[in-house]
Amino acid sequence: MAKEQDEREDEDNVRAEIDYLAPYLNFPNGIPQNRQNAITARNDCLQALKERLLERATIIQEHLDREQAALKSNNDKYNKHKSEDQEKKKEADDEFKRTSEEIMFRLSILENRLKRHGDMAVEQYNELKNKLKNDPRLARQNEKK
Repeated sequence: MAKEQDEREDEDNVRAEIDYLAPYLNFPNGIPQNRQNAITARNDCLQALKERLLERATIIQEHLDREQAALKSNNDKYNKHKSEDQEKKKEADDEFKRTSEEIMFRLSILENRLKRHGDMAVEQYNELKNKLKNDPRLARQNEKK
C-alpha cells in the first residue's frame, strides 16, 4: 500500500514538472497578447489532451476486440471438433478450457483498464481545465470583452 502511494506521488511530481501549456504559447514572451489568443491556446491544449485520451481508449478497445475475436474463434474451433473420438475429445476439452481461461483473464484485464481509463480521462480533463483556468499566463482569457 505504501509502495503504491509512493508511485502515485512520483507520478504526480512528474506531471507537476511538465509544462502542459508551453507548446501552445507561441507568443512573444510566451504570453498571449489578447483574450482571443489566450482562449485559443487554452482550447488547443484541451483538444490535444482529449485527442490523446481518445487515442489511448481506442488502442485499449482494439486490444479488447482482438481478444473477444480470439475467444469466439476458440469457441468455434471447439464446437467444430466436438464430435471426435473420446481421447481427442478430452484433449480438445482441456485445450479449450485452458485457452478460454487465458483469454477471459486478458479480457478481464482489458475491460478493467478501459473502465479505469474512462474514469481517469474525465478526471485528467477536468484537472487540466482547472489548471488552465488558473494559469497566470492565460489570465487574459478571463478578461471581459
